[in-house]
Amino acid sequence: MNRYETVVLLDPTLSETEYDTICGDYYHIVAEFTQERFKTEIDKIGIKKLVYEVKKHSEANYFILRYYSDNIDDINTLERLFRIDENVLKFITVKMDTEGDPEKYDPADDPASTNEQDVKMQQPDAEDVLLGLAEYC
Repeated sequence: MNRYETVVLLDPTLSETEYDTICGDYYHIVAEFTQERFKTEIDKIGIKKLVYEVKKHSEANYFILRYYSDNIDDINTLERLFRIDENVLKFITVKMDTEGDPEKYDPADDPASTNEQDVKMQQPDAEDVLLGLAEYC
């Protein structure tokens, strides 16, 4: 079982209810293909300033999905939905290093994660990757 993080940038002109609805819809899609067996998380970050303009927007509504999947077709389906949705400005899906049974994974047992700073250096989250990519474009 592979762990994934997807960072999604949404149109900043969305109302709060539209933003919550879209986040909830994608959360339910991910929970459906993981069959709610494993923990699916969503972090609603809100509006943040972008390093560069994306589709003529200098800000975007962020949210991050964290989930497990063993089927790449599910990830492709999710990304296809992001491409179709006109409210999605940009997205990135990152396969994390953690494999195995998500119910048995404990970060404290991981010898590579001796402290928080080491973990962040070894395994950046998807938002850091997206912001890092922006510097090279």
